[in-house]
Amino acid sequence: MAALVFGLGAGTASAAVSKVTLSAESTIIQGTVTRIVVKANARVNSRATIQYTSQGKWVTAKNKIKLTNGNGGTRVAPVYDRSYRVIVDGVMSNTVTIHPVAKDFDVTLSAPSSVVPGDAFDLDVKLSEPINTWAKLYYTRHGEWILSKKRILLTNGVGRTTEKIAYDRSYYVEVGYEESGASEVLALTEPPSSFTITGSGWGHGVGMSQYGAYGMAREGYTATEILQHYYQGTSVSNADASGSIRVQVFGSGSDATSAFNMRTGMSGSGDGRWRVLFYDSAGAAADEYVDTMTGSTDDLIAVRRTSSGIDVTSHGVTKSGALAVMQWEGTSYYQSGSTESAYVDLLTTSGNQATHGDYRHGKLVISVIGGRLNVTNVLRLNTEYLYGIAEMPSSWASAALEAQATTARGYALRNSSYKIGCDCNLYDDARSQNFSGWKKENEGTDAYYGKRWVAAVDATSTADGASGLVVKTSTGAIATTYYFSSSGGQSENSENVWSSALSYLRAVDDRWSVDGSVSNPNASWTDSVSQASARSIFGLPDVMTMTVTSRTAKAGSAGVAAAIKVTATSSTGATASITGADTIRIRMGLKGPWIRSISGS
Repeated sequence: MAALVFGLGAGTASAAVSKVTLSAESTIIQGTVTRIVVKANARVNSRATIQYTSQGKWVTAKNKIKLTNGNGGTRVAPVYDRSYRVIVDGVMSNTVTIHPVAKDFDVTLSAPSSVVPGDAFDLDVKLSEPINTWAKLYYTRHGEWILSKKRILLTNGVGRTTEKIAYDRSYYVEVGYEESGASEVLALTEPPSSFTITGSGWGHGVGMSQYGAYGMAREGYTATEILQHYYQGTSVSNADASGSIRVQVFGSGSDATSAFNMRTGMSGSGDGRWRVLFYDSAGAAADEYVDTMTGSTDDLIAVRRTSSGIDVTSHGVTKSGALAVMQWEGTSYYQSGSTESAYVDLLTTSGNQATHGDYRHGKLVISVIGGRLNVTNVLRLNTEYLYGIAEMPSSWASAALEAQATTARGYALRNSSYKIGCDCNLYDDARSQNFSGWKKENEGTDAYYGKRWVAAVDATSTADGASGLVVKTSTGAIATTYYFSSSGGQSENSENVWSSALSYLRAVDDRWSVDGSVSNPNASWTDSVSQASARSIFGLPDVMTMTVTSRTAKAGSAGVAAAIKVTATSSTGATASITGADTIRIRMGLKGPWIRSISGS
């Protein structure tokens, strides 16, 4: 028989009742309690007689439901299909039927590991099935488990309640016949030594998610469909990409300021001829070089900065100039008709790799800028630079590679203004795009993977290599195609990460980033922030708790939205916050802003 809990109390009708409505959940989990609600069309204080079915017959319950101003309700817990109806002042309601479902599911309870006594905190309940139901909450008191008076409403399998504690307490929830594990919450009396942060994703979160592109490609989406998903309201079409581009490969950050070595190499057989042209002025025309040095493959070439410019030494011979240009066989600048695949490595003086890549195409311009050596690789944008973009594994599905090639081309075209401080249009690292040159193009045994990447670039180019696909805005301009590794389940609006709102950089579903089938190593991560770092980040004398107090709007069907405000509380009660998804990611030293939980320890 159903368990019924009725409101008691006498009352009299103050107006005539002509209609009574009964409502309840149509499906519940077997063993859970649900509520049925009675509403009369007149504001009466009365009692409702409730009837329910038992073995196919209507049975009148002994107790009645108290109505106040025409409203009332009671809880029921049927263990099998049961129908209900009520009678108020002789007027019969409609009939509702509740169907209890026996289902296996998992129940999880998430709670902070520690809180400041008296501060509110959330308990989050999640079911493995998207069910609407109620959860019972249990807590410890004096070492015993107590059933709370609270019931937690679960909508689509998710629910939350807020608690406060004065001392350590443990919690668990019960849904139907299933229970969650117990979660202990410690009442802090001293600041924690560190904070443990869990989250998902890697990167800023604006534009195309690379793991998302991979997941979409695995499901059969085309490159264009992938691009138009992540760049909303855009089109994909050709743009002129026939020009050359200058990429700084050496001369910033930790690069040596006064010396490096070059060594020529060969992919295959041949003598790999090279030459260095010397100019007496950094602004000299290409045909006004004043001296030349030549050699062949495997030569070691030492480059040194001097008070007057650059010295280059090979086989005991040194030559000098204000500017030096390294050229090698089989490029558009030197012996262009050769079929040899010569390339150049830049090395430290101790023999280690000094740059991100090897250089097969174009030429290397060596200069002195701001008192330090600088090297720029000058090469064709569409058919040489893009071949060396190392932003996505070449083993991934072709549609994902083609989407990456298209974004890389558009990003280069949109961000290629000349920068005098590096004699370059683009950097070879995350300031622009990761460019590794011949390393990418020659990747794998017999360049198996490199050929897949080159094929993706070629598939998005015209036959003559002069044009290539880019993403365009609704006005026909080339879009700034930001991209990043992966998210916590959704990309983010540009203004929530940086400052400008761009119509095509909107938050979209990125469930593929957290889909186990794509094997994203950053689908879930754990990081730590020390107490000393927390004090520095928030400018507080100490930090007792750190909480995500604001998130972006939910756009995905999985995962978590980005944190856009994190608030810290001191033992003095003072609070301080940092805002902005990218500010939070950078200041807290996290992989991404998709924070799931923060707890002190």
